[in-house]
Amino acid sequence: MEVLTKKLESKNPADTPYLLKDLLQGDDSVALRSHFQALQRPEIQEGLNLILNNTKLPAAARQDLLLNLWRINYREKPPTMKEFLTDAWIGPMADSVHPHIREILEDFWGLQSPCRHLVMGNAIGIGKSTAAALHNLYVSVHLFLMRDPKRFFELAASTSIIQAFISFSMDKATQLLLQPLIQILSTSPKFRRVKQEEHLKTQQVKHPDLICWTTASKMGALQFPGDIHYIVASGPHQLLGLNMIQSTMSEISFFIDRGFSPEYIWRIYQDSKTRIFSRFGNKQFCGTVLDSSPNDLDASPIDKYIFTGEARKDKENYVSTGSQWEMYERDPKRTRVKTLYPVYAATGETFPVFRGNSSLPPEMVHPDSLHTYDEAELYHVPIDLKREFEQSTEKNVKDVCGWPANTSGKLINSQARIEEIFTPQLKSVYSYIKVASTDPAERLVWNQIKDKFFIQTGPDRWEFYRAPRAGRWLHFDQAETGDLAGIAMSHREYDLKRNEFVIVHDFVLAVTGGQNARINLDAFRTFPEDLRNLGKIELQSVSFDRFQSSTTVQYLKGRDFNARQFSVDTSVDPYISYAALINIGNVKAGRNVFLKNNLKSLQEVKTVSGRRKIDHMIGKTVRDDGAHWALSQMGMYAKDCSDCCAATAYLIVHEDEGVPQYIYDRDLDKPFDDEPVSIADAGLPSVGFPKGKEPIDFQSTPEYRELFKQRVKRQIDGLGYFAKWPAECQRDY
Repeated sequence: MEVLTKKLESKNPADTPYLLKDLLQGDDSVALRSHFQALQRPEIQEGLNLILNNTKLPAAARQDLLLNLWRINYREKPPTMKEFLTDAWIGPMADSVHPHIREILEDFWGLQSPCRHLVMGNAIGIGKSTAAALHNLYVSVHLFLMRDPKRFFELAASTSIIQAFISFSMDKATQLLLQPLIQILSTSPKFRRVKQEEHLKTQQVKHPDLICWTTASKMGALQFPGDIHYIVASGPHQLLGLNMIQSTMSEISFFIDRGFSPEYIWRIYQDSKTRIFSRFGNKQFCGTVLDSSPNDLDASPIDKYIFTGEARKDKENYVSTGSQWEMYERDPKRTRVKTLYPVYAATGETFPVFRGNSSLPPEMVHPDSLHTYDEAELYHVPIDLKREFEQSTEKNVKDVCGWPANTSGKLINSQARIEEIFTPQLKSVYSYIKVASTDPAERLVWNQIKDKFFIQTGPDRWEFYRAPRAGRWLHFDQAETGDLAGIAMSHREYDLKRNEFVIVHDFVLAVTGGQNARINLDAFRTFPEDLRNLGKIELQSVSFDRFQSSTTVQYLKGRDFNARQFSVDTSVDPYISYAALINIGNVKAGRNVFLKNNLKSLQEVKTVSGRRKIDHMIGKTVRDDGAHWALSQMGMYAKDCSDCCAATAYLIVHEDEGVPQYIYDRDLDKPFDDEPVSIADAGLPSVGFPKGKEPIDFQSTPEYRELFKQRVKRQIDGLGYFAKWPAECQRDY
């Protein structure tokens, strides 16, 4: 409970508990006493502690005092948002507030909510302007019910408290925000309109059970008692010098259509937040509302802020996005769904629409082509809207689906290119390994991969199953609790047929510490030694991202490793280079579901400062869902594994100047057999995957070895050389 009071020299500290107890028990005269008005926040807190920690105070009395703490700051008990959204406060409007709007407002104003800024980027027609009006009125009601809001917020008595409505024109701000607010006030039994400002105070005294208001304000468009004003504005210059407690911006993304620069648009939003914080700090009731339908992701910084996931990173933001029908489906009665989409409501029939990306425009999708699209970029639209989408697909994707035009630039636009990376001729860890901090670090990673990727040649002597003498680059993306870490090792081979280099990912490891457990970072420090000393891997480079890696880098340098820190986040170059290699088909790996979904999640965005950045889309991460190759979400909305792969590929391209010793034969990239098998048959205790995803059996067959030898022989013969296979290699090649 925040209480701010003026200072007074002469106070009797012993009076404080008695004053508070009397006030909490309903004696409002206490609030008028000079001793109470002079109390500071720490003194009130100390007084409350003395009361509530009194062992002689019965539990029922203590509970009653806790329930009446509102009396310290308020003349009358303020409503919760649930209570506010009833006809007692907002009149007949209560019957027409959509369930999804109730959900948004009740979540935002929940008792434990940290939110200060409401960000709504939903489709048109779902009630965003109504939500903004109700949100602001709720703040106004609390300010009105306070004993002294200016003293509460440490404002001078001569200052006014401002709530601002902003849009791309004054008329639009009035139409979208002010008029819905006036409509609520005019129809609610709780509010009384006063025609002249000078009569506002006397009318409030005459009608103490109501809240009086007037549009005859000399300062703005609307006024409440207590010097609480609403203004409408269309630019940052109109906000200068105002004690703004709330700023509501409607359709701010559409400033771009009026010829305003992206910098101007972003300045309006940031100026509002800065001005509120500078006057009021981070107190409750102080914040912003951003109500803006999707428009243009490339041009509008507001759309970038909302739809690239940047807004969701701030815990003080409550972000709501979604299509019309998704919002209306939150109503258990499906009232609006049945009205707007009767066929869909009865049958569930939909048609697919591709939302578009930086390379391809929005389009309706033929069912036979669905497999060529990323499911995350598809909307399944109620069949009732098919004609509208046929007439104007892009406009309806914005208006109805709630996705802006010229949408976010996915780093790799073709899902087919991502699928082409994965081949059964390369071994892999399909899902993840567990490296818990509670387990001994020594050989912890090594023991989980050696039997899969290495052939034992003697006691504690192993050889990698493929290209054993190739130089290799190893990268770690570290993490501890909660997040996954990543490890990738890669080398370069040569495609004789195309006369091109191919980046081969030897293994890609998603690493977890277990449920809510830390990852054992010491195991990462010893793993390069195991690869070199036991596996005879020629590590040309061992790199780490910057997270807690300095000590490990120094340790490995002391053991003659080329160890260093290398981050793919400081520049877009590593990922741009990696994406280019993928797009021409020159990256190969065994199937790893985390890497696949990491790559699907990547997008190129611009920060507020204008810097290009490769980041993942924002969404809920999934640790384990059965790992079905086509359906699994494991690895979505993250980039731990792809960071490692991009790092090794970039370093190889820029550092490996020699001619590869080993040949990559694309004829061995046979299709996977995706018939499902049980988890037990797959040999992994915690993850299930389709048959054929784990390629060890195929590589172990005589057919594979013979086919490999024939291909290599033909290619080498074409160069005028001949291939001689050592006896000890006959088993493996």
